[in-house]
Amino acid sequence: MKKIIGLILICGISVNIVHAQSTIYYPNIIWQKGYGGYGGEDNHNNFKSTMLKVDNDIYLTWNTGTDSSGNITTHRCFYPGGIWSSPNSILFKIDTSGSITAQSRFSVGRVPQLYNNTSKYVYNDIAVLNDDRILILTENKSGIGCSQTKFMHDTFEVGNQVLKPDAWVIYYDRNLVQTGDSMYGSYSWDDAESFIQKGENVFIAGATDADSSGDITTHPFNIINAYNSDLYIMQFDTMMNKINDCRLGGDSAEFRFIFGDNGADSRLLWMAQTNSNVGYDITEPSRGKLDIWAGLSNNNCNIVWQKRVGSTSLDIPIRIFRNNNDGGYDIFANTLCDTAAFEHQSISNGLYDFWLVKLDSIGNYLWDMSIGGNGTDQLSDVCRSNDGGYVLLGTSNSDSGFYKSSNAINGTDDYWVVKLDSNYNKMWDVTIGGDYVEEASGIDALDDGSYVVSGVSGSDTGYYKTVQLFDSIPPYSTPQIWVLRFKVDSLYAAGGVQLLDLPPLQLFPNPAQGILNICGLPMPLTQAKIIFTDALGREVKKTNTVVNGGCIRSINVSDLPSGFYSAFVDSGGYVFKGRFVK
Repeated sequence: MKKIIGLILICGISVNIVHAQSTIYYPNIIWQKGYGGYGGEDNHNNFKSTMLKVDNDIYLTWNTGTDSSGNITTHRCFYPGGIWSSPNSILFKIDTSGSITAQSRFSVGRVPQLYNNTSKYVYNDIAVLNDDRILILTENKSGIGCSQTKFMHDTFEVGNQVLKPDAWVIYYDRNLVQTGDSMYGSYSWDDAESFIQKGENVFIAGATDADSSGDITTHPFNIINAYNSDLYIMQFDTMMNKINDCRLGGDSAEFRFIFGDNGADSRLLWMAQTNSNVGYDITEPSRGKLDIWAGLSNNNCNIVWQKRVGSTSLDIPIRIFRNNNDGGYDIFANTLCDTAAFEHQSISNGLYDFWLVKLDSIGNYLWDMSIGGNGTDQLSDVCRSNDGGYVLLGTSNSDSGFYKSSNAINGTDDYWVVKLDSNYNKMWDVTIGGDYVEEASGIDALDDGSYVVSGVSGSDTGYYKTVQLFDSIPPYSTPQIWVLRFKVDSLYAAGGVQLLDLPPLQLFPNPAQGILNICGLPMPLTQAKIIFTDALGREVKKTNTVVNGGCIRSINVSDLPSGFYSAFVDSGGYVFKGRFVK
C-alpha cells in the first residue's frame, strides 16, 4: 500500500505534509468544446503542455490528420509532386468562452526520410515573444515548403539528401498570421525543446550531438561516446539575432531540456534528463536509470547550483518552479519507482505517480511527495494557482484511494486534476472523462478561480463529455481535442448543500430495499451518472444511467449493506443530491 508521509525530518527541519480527507469533489463544468476534424487529432506529446494563455486569449496546438472539416477550416499542406506534407499541425486561438477566434496550420515541406518532428518524447514549446508574437518551437528535418521558408543548416553539407533536424522557430502575430520563421542548429542532430524570454534576452534550449558547426560553436564533452548528447543554450536579442551559445552536460546523454519559472531572476532555471556518470558538469553519480538533473546558471552556462534527483527507476521531468514563498525550488515529474531510494523517499503504489521534489534555495534536497492512486497516473502539466499553490493535471486510470478520491470513469484513462495549497496540502482532486480514453495535456488558471484544461479524447458523448466526436459517419472513432473550463467549490463536494434552486430530489421507496427511484431532476436532462456515498462520505457505488421525464427508475441497490446513504446525480455540469436509508 502507498504510505503518505505525515512528518519528515531532514537536517533538523520539520515539514508537516497533510493528506486531505477523502471527500469527493465534482467539477462545475462551465463549458466544454471539441476541436478537430474527420481525420483525427493527437497531442504533440504526452508530457508537455500544448496550451498557452496570453491575457484573455488561449492558444492550442496539436498534430492532425485532418483536411478542412469539423471546425478546422485550413487544408493539408502539399509539397511539389502532390504528396501530403507530414506532419501537419494546427494552431487555434480561442477566447475564455471557448469560441474559436483564429486558426492556422504549420507544416514542413519536403521530408526526405521518415521523421516525426513532434515525437511523444520530444519537448516542443509554444510561447509568447515580446507580448505581441506567438512562437512555435519544434524540430524540422525538411526542405523548403509549406510553412518553412529557411534552409536546414546541413543542406549544403549533404545536398539535402540525409538531413538531421534543426530547431525550427515559427512566428505568428496575435491573430495567427505567420510573420516568418527561423532555423537554428548545426550540421548534425539538434533537438528543440524549450524557450524563455528574460527581459531583452531570449533563450532556446535543447539537446545536440554536434561538434562546432553552424550555430553551435562549442565542442562535445565526450567525443568518444557515440551515444553522447549534450544540452545547449542559444542566446538571442528580441529580434532573434543570435548573441551566444553554450553547452551543459556529462559523459553520456542529456536531453529533455526544460526552462523553469524563475520569476524576475535573470538567471536561467532548468532541468533535464541524464544518464551520465560523474564528470564534466555532472557532480553526482547515477541513481540507477534516467535521472533528473536540475540547476541554475547564468547566460554562459556557468552553474550556480545543480542537483541530481532520482530513484532506482525511470523519472521524467515535467515542470520546475521557484517557490515565491520560501525561495526554494519545486520539481514536478513522473516517477515509475515504488521503493524508497535516493531522493525518492515517499512510497508510491501503482505504475506511475506524480512526483514532487522540494529543494532549498541552493538546490539541496529537502523532501518529496508521490501523488497518485492504485494504477497509472502520468503528470502532464502544472500551473500556479491564484492562492499561491499549484494545480497538477495528468492522465489517470486509478480508482479511489491514496490521493485519488474518485474511481476511474468507465475503467479508462481520464483527466485528473489535483489542487495543492501553498503548504503542499491537497485541497481537492477531480476526475473528468467520458466512456473511452482521455489523454491530458495542458492546464492554466483564470482570474476567477476557474481552470482551462486541454487534451485529447476518444470518447463520444457520455459521462462528463457532452460534445460529439467529429467523424462524419458512425461509429465515431477518431479522437478530438477536448477542452473544458471548470471550477471546484464546496457545493460540489460530498456532504455539501443541495445544488441549484430546485425542490429536493424525491428518493423512494425510502427506506429502500432492492430498488430505488429518483425523481425531481430537470426535464431536459437525459443521461447522468449516479454516485452513492456512505455516511462517512466514501464512494461505494457508481453507475451511468438514463433520465426519463425527470426520473431515474429501478436503480438496483440490493448490493448495498444497511445504512445511511447520499445519492449524487451528476449531469456532467451540475450535481444534484438526495439522501436515503437502506
